[in-house]
Amino acid sequence: MINKTVGYILSLLAILLPIQGALILFITNKLNWNTNVSFWKEGLVIILSAIFIYQISLVLYRRHNRIEIKLFWPIFVYFGLCLLAVMDLIRIPLPLWVLGFRFELFWLGFFALTAVWIKLILKDFSPENKLWLETVLKYSIIVGFILSSIFSITSLVVGQQEFLSYFGYGQASIGFVSSAPNGHVIDYGNDSLRLSGPFSTPNHYAGYLILVLGFLLSMLARSKSLKNRIIFGGTVILNLVLIFLTYARFAWLSFFCIFAWLIWLGIKEYVQHKLESFGSRFLIQALRIKNYLILGFILILPIFIGLVVINTNLSEVKYLPQALVKSNSTELHRRHFLASSEVLFARPNNYLVGLGLGSSGPAAKIDYGHLNDSPIVKYYYPTAEKWFIDNADLVIPENWFLQVWLNGGIIYLFGYLSIFLIPIWSLWKSFASKETNWQNLYFQLSYFGIFIGCLFLHILENQTVAFMWSIIFIYWKLSVMINPDSIIEEKPSL
Repeated sequence: MINKTVGYILSLLAILLPIQGALILFITNKLNWNTNVSFWKEGLVIILSAIFIYQISLVLYRRHNRIEIKLFWPIFVYFGLCLLAVMDLIRIPLPLWVLGFRFELFWLGFFALTAVWIKLILKDFSPENKLWLETVLKYSIIVGFILSSIFSITSLVVGQQEFLSYFGYGQASIGFVSSAPNGHVIDYGNDSLRLSGPFSTPNHYAGYLILVLGFLLSMLARSKSLKNRIIFGGTVILNLVLIFLTYARFAWLSFFCIFAWLIWLGIKEYVQHKLESFGSRFLIQALRIKNYLILGFILILPIFIGLVVINTNLSEVKYLPQALVKSNSTELHRRHFLASSEVLFARPNNYLVGLGLGSSGPAAKIDYGHLNDSPIVKYYYPTAEKWFIDNADLVIPENWFLQVWLNGGIIYLFGYLSIFLIPIWSLWKSFASKETNWQNLYFQLSYFGIFIGCLFLHILENQTVAFMWSIIFIYWKLSVMINPDSIIEEKPSL
């Protein structure tokens, strides 16, 4: 019964999260419901977390409280992060701290607990329960994607601004759910709007689509009938079209990296099999070296762009398309990042222990009414003037990892990254293996796409993206348990 409850809650989240932004704004802005209804998803996550803790505790009791570090380390690290965060209460007002915890640590705690639950509980589900949960999650994720896609397509047909205004976008609302834009204007002279779908911003919508992309590619590769290949091939194409229309450059970069990796690995495996048939060890070794170089270049490219290129002055660049450069937007992002970096390194104490949870990031934005409580604004407001940005912009680094570092310090950052990187830290191993496990790789690459987004944005402030991170991770691991060899046997057509 408990396992069925877990399945139903996960199903409800997977279906409603992709469209909940539009639904909540309609309910609060149009129907004037209490804005606390927006916490429905957090409530369900708390219920799920309680079930996971109960099941894990039950197993520990049966094992006489024997704890294996290799299984429980994400929870231990998370408790350490929470301890560091609690110490911030002596210097950060409680309301600001709570908002910082909600955006930065709440989703991470759910994911850490999920990672332990998968290893300790999910693997021992009966085959029938595993198959049932996998089926429920599969169709729920598909339904959520279809609903959000119908919303987006309708907004394109009717007119995005007119369609979104029906749901309450751009209208004033009191409480936590504030008015939301219709979508950012494309920054190269056109009056058209970037596609935001049922989300409040195009970047958040793109983050959701990137996460779903790995799922769709996996479904396409596992499809054996022509009908299913056509259906899932169509959904992959639709996903990519929607990603393009968001004009989210991190998503374009993620798309480039994902398909560059897939195409190269497909070519590498084909050539390697041919060389093995000829018995040429020298050429096989040369291919391996070339493989490392190409994969390393693709791996480093987005990090280089995120840390170096995006922080150079591109306002005078003439030879790149303006849709890609977006000089106004890029320049503002650059000033955000450089101002935050200056604050971070103003004093050793800043980068060692941070300025306190909630000092920077979405919790500190002026929309939430706590801007003046942020230590960054209190003590470093001249930096905003130096970089020609508002005080509200000073607390937004436009880089999730820089935000985490600013809030908690260097140890906090490393602990945070150790949990965050769980879905992708074996990516290089997947690249270097002789036989590619495509099922693992599709999901890993999608998670790496969100990593790229974190280099440019505070993308995980969106609770849909943050919670879908854990939901898709559960489906990924569950599908591997049920079909461990299916992707190796059935290669994708490239």
